[in-house]
Amino acid sequence: MPSSNKRSPAFTVVFVLTLLLISAAVFVVFTHFQRTLAEERRTRSAQNLETLRDVIRAYAAGHNGALPARAAEIATRVKSPEDLLHPAWPNQPGYVYIPGAQPSDGDDSILIYENVPESKRKLGFQVLLVNGKIEALSRDAFLDVLSSQEEFWKQKGRFWSPEELIPSNMGL
Repeated sequence: MPSSNKRSPAFTVVFVLTLLLISAAVFVVFTHFQRTLAEERRTRSAQNLETLRDVIRAYAAGHNGALPARAAEIATRVKSPEDLLHPAWPNQPGYVYIPGAQPSDGDDSILIYENVPESKRKLGFQVLLVNGKIEALSRDAFLDVLSSQEEFWKQKGRFWSPEELIPSNMGL
């Protein structure tokens, strides 16, 4: 007598196809969720850079157009310490300031850039330029602009020493 527990080949095919469809749906939803979160972090980081730009402009307005000489002069003027933290990496200083930058350095000179961990640099960088624009740069473009800027400074005999913007409550 044949066993009643045998399943037909059609059941196996339907079962496998159902699993594949469910897996594909989970993958699509998860990918969309991750992209949405990444976009939210980029948007929040751009907002932080806008806040830092406003702080620097206010500082310059009160100092005859001069930019802050130290990162601490910016850090102490932000209203919220969270503005100095990158939303993707909140346990480290979020941004790096290049003290000594001057409005005459050129529109493509970087003033502040995201402090991106080494393992995440393939994602690129958002930067605040001396002219006040915020741009997203690929890792290679960022490294090219930054090294060109450093070389320009060295040729002019200027001291190159980027500083992390550290919130006073971070304890670093």
